[in-house]
Amino acid sequence: MLKYHNLHADPDDYIHRVYNPATGKQILYERLQRYQFPTFSEVLDELEYLAQSL
Repeated sequence: MLKYHNLHADPDDYIHRVYNPATGKQILYERLQRYQFPTFSEVLDELEYLAQSL
C-alpha cells in the first residue's frame, strides 16, 4: 500500500509511506518538501513497481 499525505501545519511538508500489504507494517517513511512531491505519473510508476515486486 502506498500513501502520500499532507496533514501538517506546514503546507510544504508532505509524508510518503509504503506499507507491506501482507502484514500492514510500514516499510518506508520519508518527509518530502513540495518541490520533491511526485507527479501523478510518477506515483503510478511507483505503484506499478510495488505491484511487480510483491
